[in-house]
Amino acid sequence: MHFPTHTASKRGFGKAGNGEDLGLFLHPVLAVDADAGGIIGLVDCAVLNRTDGKVADHKQRGAEEKEPRPPGQAP
Repeated sequence: MHFPTHTASKRGFGKAGNGEDLGLFLHPVLAVDADAGGIIGLVDCAVLNRTDGKVADHKQRGAEEKEPRPPGQAP
């Protein structure tokens, strides 16, 4: 989610995916009806605020160096 305006109200937000705008990263988990192919709804959502700057390319990092996972979820 990018917030290119109103920076004063976004104090504490890190940089978004484009490296310029303030923003957050959302990782949604959706429930899907396997038979009908329809979306049932949102099950969970992880919100990440990268305040330490851009991270290295995901292909260059090991699983232990990637963003935290929900409890009980293996890398």
